[in-house]
Amino acid sequence: MTTELNIPQDLKFLIADPSTGRKSIRKLLSDIGVKTSQVDVAEGFGDAKEILEKHKCNIVFADSSLGNKQGLELLILHKQVVPADRIRAAVYFTAKDSNSMAATVADDDVDGIIIKPFTFGILQEKIIAVLTKKIHPSPADKLLEEGKLYFSQNKLDDAITAFRQTIQLDPSAAIAYSMLGASLAKNQEPDEAILAFDQGLKCNPTHFRSLCGKLDLLLSLNRVAEAYEVGKTIALNHTIPLGRIPDLIRLSILNSKFDDVCDFYKYAETLAASADLARRPIAAGLVVAGLHFLRTKNVAQAIDAFRKAENASMGSPQIVSRIIIALADAKLESEFNALLGRASPEVRQSPAVLTAEVNFIDKTQGPQKGLDAAYGLIRQGVVVEKIFEIAIRRSIELKRKPESIQELLDLAMSKIPERKEFFENLGKGSSSPG
Repeated sequence: MTTELNIPQDLKFLIADPSTGRKSIRKLLSDIGVKTSQVDVAEGFGDAKEILEKHKCNIVFADSSLGNKQGLELLILHKQVVPADRIRAAVYFTAKDSNSMAATVADDDVDGIIIKPFTFGILQEKIIAVLTKKIHPSPADKLLEEGKLYFSQNKLDDAITAFRQTIQLDPSAAIAYSMLGASLAKNQEPDEAILAFDQGLKCNPTHFRSLCGKLDLLLSLNRVAEAYEVGKTIALNHTIPLGRIPDLIRLSILNSKFDDVCDFYKYAETLAASADLARRPIAAGLVVAGLHFLRTKNVAQAIDAFRKAENASMGSPQIVSRIIIALADAKLESEFNALLGRASPEVRQSPAVLTAEVNFIDKTQGPQKGLDAAYGLIRQGVVVEKIFEIAIRRSIELKRKPESIQELLDLAMSKIPERKEFFENLGKGSSSPG
């Protein structure tokens, strides 16, 4: 195997892995002729970063146990410090259940992903395949790498030529079609780009890069129905990268696929508490789904969507506030009271939620209770147009003393002068109670 690979002696290797897996990688490298002096080992991100920047290591093995975010940062740094015209390869090791990180890394153009646990045979097969392709590339591989270099330098015509030549040598290379599509899209040739992505998908119907490239292009063209179908294929066949969750949520909503939004909750349950990049759009999408279910009188589905949104957001004040307001508008008393009761003081005292609570009391408990609730907040110094409106409307309806109503009107106009005309009309009784 050593003779076949003929490892260049000037290549530098970095193994960034705090686990015992690094021993297997070191043994394999030794077996294929890599000298000990060519290999650096780091057990933490800081040391790995320092070694990579100092030695410009050509080949990096990064393990997810560094910390998913740190492992990805190391691979991104690798692309920055080692020029694309040098031998450069990255292999990422990740656990089978590591939600979206493997796909996120794949989207950042690593050369191999090895799922743990692995056998020494699998390790050998995959690493030798990566190194062979980099050290002894075929003519098609050389053209592909040239095209990638041109693409990174924004030499799009040269990149397009290189990728087309790659395809001539290897018509089954889905990666070449996907890179051709990306180049054509960047070169403002969307129709040709879509054809290229489609050819990549003919070679491999679930090819990740072709799917992602086509998704991005369709989104940019606002072809949301087609983009939704591509996004669905990604979701069904790949672990979804965190950065793509917002797009898939948005597409589900734009295409009125609200049940799909609810399905994303299962994904949110696998995410770390810190994964706000994905949790926020999932929670927001679930709120939108809940509102849709309310409009279509599917109350049970709405309540379920709201519950999932609250959990997915981990009690985000913004999300909880939106749900409370929705429950108040729908007059869902038990759910409204329950959520209000477990909400944080920050949420309960926010103007929007205070308004929702007064509006809810006004709609469900009658004019006098609505007036009392509104008046109570006004006396506390809360300045919200809707609260003043309820107080004025109910004062007129309950035939309070004219001077009391005028005093309330004067206060409203002094606190919210830009709405003076609106309040004056209320005072004239020109608007009917809401």
